[in-house]
Amino acid sequence: MLAIHVLIRPSRVGPTWVTAMIEDVTEARRAEAAIGERNAFIERIIASAGEGPIVYDRYLRCGLAIR
Repeated sequence: MLAIHVLIRPSRVGPTWVTAMIEDVTEARRAEAAIGERNAFIERIIASAGEGPIVYDRYLRCGLAIR
């Protein structure tokens, strides 16, 4: 998938400048879809649990993630 970004800068005195950039965003779109699928999976797990999950931070402090 390609994304095209165009910037048009009109000028009163000189020529109008047009700047265009074409970017291949295929890999970024795939990564976004994978993250969305992973988040949906995690949401389903949390929703099906009867209690909130126990979460540890990087200092191993324990907390309860309640929605």
